[in-house]
Amino acid sequence: MLKFNGSASSVQPPPNNGRPQRLGQSQSLSDTTKEPSTPVTAVSVNPEPRPEQSRSSSKQKTSSDTTNVILVVFTGLLVVVGLFQWLALKATVAEAGRASARQSADMQDSIKAALVGAQAAKEAADATRASVAKMQEIGETQLRAYVGVQAGSGTTQDFDTTTLFELDPILVNTGQTPATQLHHTGRIAILPFPLPASFDFPLAPLAEERSTGVIGAGQQYRMFVLAERMFTREELAELVTGQKRLFVYGIVHYSDVFERDRTTKFCYYVLGNPTTAMWILTNRHNAST
Repeated sequence: MLKFNGSASSVQPPPNNGRPQRLGQSQSLSDTTKEPSTPVTAVSVNPEPRPEQSRSSSKQKTSSDTTNVILVVFTGLLVVVGLFQWLALKATVAEAGRASARQSADMQDSIKAALVGAQAAKEAADATRASVAKMQEIGETQLRAYVGVQAGSGTTQDFDTTTLFELDPILVNTGQTPATQLHHTGRIAILPFPLPASFDFPLAPLAEERSTGVIGAGQQYRMFVLAERMFTREELAELVTGQKRLFVYGIVHYSDVFERDRTTKFCYYVLGNPTTAMWILTNRHNAST
């Protein structure tokens, strides 16, 4: 398609008076064909597209638009999916936090319950041990040997025959099992009555080489205690006036069947002739283990 820009003008051939003009004449051919001096403007020529090219371009444009639409839709779907995933993740994290809090609370409750149970078990075990120990103690208390000291007989001092005072307490095992490794020591003394608070009941030390014996359950044994010296007549006179008393005291050592060492302390004073005297326990030095 041609386009012209400029003013249009008609071109008229020069008059030739009805006769053809020859070349040799005064007007030359160049003069004859010379066009008028009307200016001509340059134009651009754009060829029209062919129908096939137009359809191809239209298809490409449609395809491009479809692709763009698909990309937009896909991007939107990705955004929506990402949003849902974020919301789901947020909900999951929140639920995990709540679950963790519940688990922590449950674990703390479990720990508290376990501690309470452990404390209860410990208390039960302590109570059981205490009960067993008490039962053992009761059993030992019921079965062990008990050696007591009872009043016995005696002999009066005699100046003519140089006979010393002798007092013989009786050892009695009132327990249900034997008393073994039994040995004892005692002393006779004329002492003020009542006994001074500072009196500590001195005894001779036990000999390393000493005899030991056994007293069976319900059996008894006579203990012989002899005075260390002859008492003077003045000391004997104090017995008559009541200013002093004739005392016998001592300690008995033995073991029970549970291999526990036991002791029995005793202290008596006598009134009258020792052969027929009354034996009276004092308020001190009478104890046993």
